[in-house]
Amino acid sequence: MFLDPVEVNATSIPLYQSGGYIAVSGLAAGASTLLTIEVPDGFPDGVNGSREVWAMVDSLEQIAEADETNNIGGPTMVTGIVTATVGTPTPVPAGVKEISGITRVLLSGNKLVPQPRARLFLQDGSGQLVSTTSSGINGNYRFLNVEDGSYRVWSCINIDGTEYSGSIANIVPTNTLADIQMLVGFCPY
Repeated sequence: MFLDPVEVNATSIPLYQSGGYIAVSGLAAGASTLLTIEVPDGFPDGVNGSREVWAMVDSLEQIAEADETNNIGGPTMVTGIVTATVGTPTPVPAGVKEISGITRVLLSGNKLVPQPRARLFLQDGSGQLVSTTSSGINGNYRFLNVEDGSYRVWSCINIDGTEYSGSIANIVPTNTLADIQMLVGFCPY
């Protein structure tokens, strides 16, 4: 689901156009499911009311099809959307170092799969949230401008209504191998 996307192509909508996301691993032909999608960073305009909604299946374009244009539906106007109170913005780190890695989720069959669109949270040594980001198409993530210190990185995603999370602690920048494994479990963010 894409809310108010700026760029809509004939066969896809760029992932960065999605402010909120929930994963559905699959649906049978003709099946439907109810989705509740949160937009953790809010809407840029912060306005209540109507939103243009587009839907896209195979959003990571993993299935080759003869006709890719049937993967997009919309737009549909959804009314009655209420914007929650906006919290304190996440501070922007002021350092020059990096913490990065790959986030993976443990799925059935004990297979670790790189997870795009996971939300990642960087905590300093006192447990304060320092920065947030999302993983890219191959599960890669990066926190830039990190100051010296010791950090914990959390990774979270909801797939088919199941919450997955994982963290890695005592990360000292620069560290480009801070890989995270997510298991079924509560996310603190």
